[in-house]
Amino acid sequence: MSLRFSLQRRLDDFTLTAAAEIETGTVSGVFGQSGAGKTSLLRCLCGLDAATGNIWLDETSVQTPERQLPPHRRGIAFVSQVDSLLPHLTVAGNLHFAEKRAGRKSQTSSHSLATLLGIEHLLHRRPLDLSGGETRRVTIARALLSAPHLLLLDEPLTGLHGEAREQLMTAITSVQREAGISILWVSHDIHELAHVADSLLVMERGLVVSQGPISTVLCDVNTRLGREAGAVWDCHFVSEADNLLELATDSVRLRLPRPSGFDARPSGHPHRLYIPAAAVSITLQPAEHSSILNILPVTVCNIGECTQGQALVKLDTGAAPMLARISEHSLHALKLKPGLQAWAQIKAVSLING
Repeated sequence: MSLRFSLQRRLDDFTLTAAAEIETGTVSGVFGQSGAGKTSLLRCLCGLDAATGNIWLDETSVQTPERQLPPHRRGIAFVSQVDSLLPHLTVAGNLHFAEKRAGRKSQTSSHSLATLLGIEHLLHRRPLDLSGGETRRVTIARALLSAPHLLLLDEPLTGLHGEAREQLMTAITSVQREAGISILWVSHDIHELAHVADSLLVMERGLVVSQGPISTVLCDVNTRLGREAGAVWDCHFVSEADNLLELATDSVRLRLPRPSGFDARPSGHPHRLYIPAAAVSITLQPAEHSSILNILPVTVCNIGECTQGQALVKLDTGAAPMLARISEHSLHALKLKPGLQAWAQIKAVSLING
């Protein structure tokens, strides 16, 4: 179910002014530093905080200036950073309570959710006996059993690290695909959002300053993301040899060191890569002898404004664009301009899902 909203909330020293449209069945990331208004936006959308403006789920009006549905009638589930399981009930009891209150059947059964989120063995435990990661999984399962049209996640991976973090990301995206719901996912970690999101909203001081497909927003030479700028590529697995993985888009192949814990994949298995702009340099001649694994022919597309002695350069690889962050000195020394043929040296590539 698609989401459209245009909201404003005024506080003493802060004003939230946000408008966006989220496509049906997608994950939309909300990125910004602390105080940007990310949590305030979620609380206004689900009705916990008052705001003026409009909210539409498909053609259903959730809020207008004249009429506002209460939180329990909006069809929007909110998983906050504060754990809210009922302590006197078991995990199974918490899930059953959500199903009873929903008033309509969830698209995914409690059994399927327990399997997808890996909580089958926790059903007879009480919340006080759960770890942080287990509590988060149960809370998300409970939210989904309320049969929402939209799921709001506020920093769902906070406090999780390593394998637990990866497992929960994978579990949430699996449930999202299974249920076909839309998710608005708040995080201050761009790598996390590059892993899960189809689109991205960037917030600063209560304003949505950029929005669009995540690959477009991250790869904008005028981005407000600073050092987080880069390229997100969807690609597929080709082969593995000498502890190196080979992955490909339609016309570009990349090699990267085999990540720890990486399991064998069949040829063609989908993956997503994140290439930070700071990990890309530009040369006018390809290096003949280099330890850099990936050196690609590119065309300079666009050059952003220089700030603090650095500039972002957008490069066309023939398949997907990428950014290079270079010094103002190098920009002038190489005489870079749109249309110039060059070579991109990619010093680091992150395999972020798959």
